[in-house]
Amino acid sequence: MIWRKPALLFFLILFTAVGFSQNETDALRLGRLDYSGTARFNALGGAMGALGGDPSVVSTNPAGLGVFRRSEVSITPSYYINNSSTTFNGNTSDANYNNLGLNNLAMVFSKEQDNVSGLLQTSWGIAYNRQANFFSETNHQTDNPYSSLLDIFRYDLENPKPVVMPNEIGDFGIFDYDVKPAYDARLLNYDSAFNGYVHANEGYEGKQRKTYQESGSLSELNIGYGGNYNNRIYFGASLAITLYQFTQRTTYSEYDLPDSSQYTTLKQYSFQEELDISGSGFKGKLGLIYRVNDYLRLGLAYHTPSQITIDDQYSTTVESSFQSNDYQASSPISNFGYTIRQPGRFQASAGIILGKAGLIGIEYEYADYRKLELREAESGFSFDPVNNTIQDIYRQTHHLRIGGEARFSQYFVRGGFRYDQDPYVNGIENDSPVFTYSFGAGLRQAGFYVDVTWRWRQYSENMWIYDPAFIEKSEITYNSHAIMVSAAYRWK
Repeated sequence: MIWRKPALLFFLILFTAVGFSQNETDALRLGRLDYSGTARFNALGGAMGALGGDPSVVSTNPAGLGVFRRSEVSITPSYYINNSSTTFNGNTSDANYNNLGLNNLAMVFSKEQDNVSGLLQTSWGIAYNRQANFFSETNHQTDNPYSSLLDIFRYDLENPKPVVMPNEIGDFGIFDYDVKPAYDARLLNYDSAFNGYVHANEGYEGKQRKTYQESGSLSELNIGYGGNYNNRIYFGASLAITLYQFTQRTTYSEYDLPDSSQYTTLKQYSFQEELDISGSGFKGKLGLIYRVNDYLRLGLAYHTPSQITIDDQYSTTVESSFQSNDYQASSPISNFGYTIRQPGRFQASAGIILGKAGLIGIEYEYADYRKLELREAESGFSFDPVNNTIQDIYRQTHHLRIGGEARFSQYFVRGGFRYDQDPYVNGIENDSPVFTYSFGAGLRQAGFYVDVTWRWRQYSENMWIYDPAFIEKSEITYNSHAIMVSAAYRWK
């Protein structure tokens, strides 16, 4: 099982066929944020920390609420086109998974104060903003090169010594989700002649395929307050309720085995995994914007660490088809509760106001992924090995967001760029930075506005469909396109 390998090697295996949930990958999924919100916010690359005046900033720098002069209600539906290209053993396979989502739904109430100086304006805001989109599909496919997933299951039974006997397989809880269903589906057999196991595809014939289909999102419901002091200092704070939903369905199969095979009567088999995760938590956010002059604003924001309470459900099914019979075996359904601690974040930003011609936003964010942490919620279970691995393979990261807006009367044209550094330490070739490009346009009147944005997000990663001691890596490139439309009503 997973404990037989060196820790660093194992924890480089993302979503392997024999892996369970509750590992460092689950922590990273919650740590990597892709701030989203209104179409304008996305068109500007999310670089609005010092600019404010948009409902999305409740999620980044709540001091932006103090910039509001009008109340408004807005909604931003989005359509995502998620593509992946996977190269595995020299073969390339493409996959697509599109979805319609809600990026932002917000309401801001702004009130002018009856003061000549001091506190001039206050605003309350409540905003739902999507923080990450998990919809994706990948397809790994090749001729069976030199190994089988069944090699790993056999290894698990034969190591450590002495060999696990057939009548003992069900006595060890560690076998319930992979080895035991495979054994019950007749894919493994004990050979007493040499006190070991043989599996049903010893000749490594046919083809291999593994598909991953993922869905869900990480979102926040933010309740914030901001104020304007002497048109010089803008301040704000918000409470964020985190909402987390993730579903993964994977199917590994070996198929197209020849009928005339000298090794086996197996025609094909599949190993299916179902993982459902849901969770919720809280965090606080504090922000400040200082208006240096009519042309320059500087912003600071801090997001507190948070704990997400997780409910995790996992199960597996093995189906096999031989020339004479078909078999099916399933694992128990595992229900497990635990918590994941997200690290705090620091943001610094600048906004350049070009009069009525437009504006420029620049924003920097710091996050330390070594501070991701899994914590037990059930007595007797320790996450110390996982947390030690987090310390070994993750690092401090730096993120940059830049955006600009040009104004032509009541029409606007926008562009933006984001750079998100990959969280792995140097020397672990598993992931790449995330690059995001955006372009948008809008129409604004006193009582309403409509904005539209196109956004392209690109990154790559390496993945092993099972233990890298037995298989070569797959190289995956992801391209996610999104079309976002915001509509808002504004009033004094």
